[in-house]
Parts: sequence; C-alpha cells; structure tokens
Amino acid sequence: MAPPRTTLRTAGHRGFTLVELLIVCLIIGIMGMSAMLASGNGAEHKLDLVETQVQDGIAHAQALARSTRTAHGLKFDPDTERFAVIDENGDEALDPLTQQTYLVDFKAPNQPGGVDIVSAYFGDAGLSVLFDPQGLPLTTGSLLIDIKGTQRTFLLDAATGALLAQ
Repeated sequence: MAPPRTTLRTAGHRGFTLVELLIVCLIIGIMGMSAMLASGNGAEHKLDLVETQVQDGIAHAQALARSTRTAHGLKFDPDTERFAVIDENGDEALDPLTQQTYLVDFKAPNQPGGVDIVSAYFGDAGLSVLFDPQGLPLTTGSLLIDIKGTQRTFLLDAATGALLAQ
C-alpha cells in the first residue's frame, strides 16, 4: 500500500494572501513617506546643518591656532556664500594633515540649497572671526544666515569662542 500523500498545507496553518501582502506593503510605504516628510528638507533642518558646519570650521581654526601657535580664524564672504579657515595673514590656511584648504561653499551641489550669509560682523576684524595662538577669540561678533526667509543669528562667545544660536 502506498504511503499517504502529504500536502504543503496542514490543518490550522495557512499562508498570506496577495491582498494581505499588498496591504502590509502599503502601510510600510505610508509610514516611510511620513517619516521622510517629518525629517524633511525644511529651512530649520538646513539651518541646523549650516550651524554644524560653522561650528566645525571654528573648532578647526582654533585647533590650528593652538597647534601652530599663530592666529587663525574663519572668514565669511556674503557675496559668494562661503567661508574658509584663514591664517594670521588672512590667506586660506592649509590643513597640515590633508594639505587642502578648509573651504565651505554653500553654492556647491553637496550643500543645503538656498543658504544666504546675510551678514557677518566681528568688530575690527570685519567679516573674519580670529583666534589667538591659544585658540581664544580676539573679538566677538555675530553671523546672520537666511534660508528661504527663515533666519538664524549666531553669536560668538567672547570667552570660549563657542557659536551660540539665537
């Protein structure tokens, strides 16, 4: 006598139907789209990215000032929407490790779009924030950034050189 034939489906177990799988995919898609919209590319998010880049530039200039024992800083150029780390002569400084200049150009394709450096004023240094050989700021001042009508003002702490958003 032949053994009984087994089937893939046993009593009490069943697979998912095509409709059920499509509904799950639809729900996952809706959740993904809502998460993308929540994080979005809004002006506030872009301002946060700009703030991080400027803070990094300041930290880099302070580190160069301490390591070379010469003044360094950041020079902002509102006309071209960019900033660069500079040496004591105001020239773009080379990074000792990479041998490249530290330059952030907000018009570059890899940058958040719509960034406008409205103003940068750091006392006698004008458009530049300068740090002494110990990495401390020589002046205080402010930076105003606009992205599609949303503005944020940054103040430089005179004691530490930290950038504070207002």
